[in-house]
Amino acid sequence: MQSRGFETYTNATRDNLSDSLKFADGAVAINAAVSQASMDNSKSLATTVADALAKANDNNTFLAGTAMSNSAGLAESLTKTALDAGNQANKDATGQLQRGFDSMMGFAEQFSRSDGAALAESNNKTMLYMLGGTALVAGAVILAGRK
Repeated sequence: MQSRGFETYTNATRDNLSDSLKFADGAVAINAAVSQASMDNSKSLATTVADALAKANDNNTFLAGTAMSNSAGLAESLTKTALDAGNQANKDATGQLQRGFDSMMGFAEQFSRSDGAALAESNNKTMLYMLGGTALVAGAVILAGRK
């Protein structure tokens, strides 16, 4: 009986060890599968994050380029508007100056003509009075010399 008990005990121990090894092998296999899935998921997550960062970078680059283009267009438009306004102001001021000069010269021309005409008329009258006076004096002298 003892030998049978020992054999039973040995068989039970061997069966326990075999079951324990099978369980350990199963646990190792499950652990390996979980680890592999975790690594695959981590790789997938890293790829997703890298793709998202690349897309965000592309979007930021596009937005920056668009903003710079819009800023350049706005600056060009504002500069053109300012230059056009300055040119128009210069044109208006030059036109006003020219019209003022023309008006001044017209006034001076009219004044000199009317003044010259009045002076000529006055000179003519003075000459007539002088000639008339001289003729009267000469006539009086001739008449006085004949008497």
